[in-house]
Amino acid sequence: MGAYDPATGARRWHVGLGRRGVSRMALSEGFLVALSYSCEGQRSYLNVYRAADGSPVWEVALGAPSQDMVVDRGVVVVDTRPDYEASTVAHRLGTGARLWKLYGTRGHGLLSAGGRILLRTQREGSRAVDVRTGGILWTTREDLYAVGSDPGGGRFYMGGAGRGLASVDAASGKVVWQSSWPAPSVTSDGKRVYVPRQRTVICLDASNGRRLWGVHLPDGAGQPVRAGELLYSPSGMGAALSIVDAVTGATRGGGQPSHDSYPPTVAGGRLFLTDGNRLRAYF
Repeated sequence: MGAYDPATGARRWHVGLGRRGVSRMALSEGFLVALSYSCEGQRSYLNVYRAADGSPVWEVALGAPSQDMVVDRGVVVVDTRPDYEASTVAHRLGTGARLWKLYGTRGHGLLSAGGRILLRTQREGSRAVDVRTGGILWTTREDLYAVGSDPGGGRFYMGGAGRGLASVDAASGKVVWQSSWPAPSVTSDGKRVYVPRQRTVICLDASNGRRLWGVHLPDGAGQPVRAGELLYSPSGMGAALSIVDAVTGATRGGGQPSHDSYPPTVAGGRLFLTDGNRLRAYF
């Protein structure tokens, strides 16, 4: 893994991982957290480095292979791969100490909303748990999974077998509204919800789920990114990036080659794009 100067692309530091691949990365409280897997076995690892210089802080070998991770409130949460016994484990960000472990639960895309994690339970519906303790906050008999949350932590956006997208109060589990559109993922800015669907990104009113507008893309839609006043939507494998006004959907630019598997990043007045092999920066 490497850290690069956002202005010049010059490498600032590098960490060799040996024969490991990286499943997830996250930045929090000055730390870089990496979930990795061994290329020669079934082991997974959590590693934490100081984001400023790449110096190692701690490493934990996980008891079962994992492919998903979320970091919130100073806690790192991982769950097991679908082909292994379901479990969810939390570690303290600063030290790596285990805080809690639940058996029979799976995140199916780990997401946090205001310190709450939504987990699926085997044959028992779904539950929201406290990210710091693993304690149950509320349960539902429905087999739901989170596809997004809002920046303020007040809403989960959920999918489920045979149902469309639902907005759910993260504190109580109460359904606020439900649409007919299924969604594998969403992006929310608190006022609007952006849903990638086939070759379109649909904008919904976050308060009631009403459709506001849609933007057509040249190929299959990837995860849209909301930054500043704009919405950035990748498309296909090398198809043109869409950049529109986040409120109205009016075109504001775009055309850069994008990839639906790699959402863009916007930071420090720059747009960063990758196809998995090369990182590009734009003003």
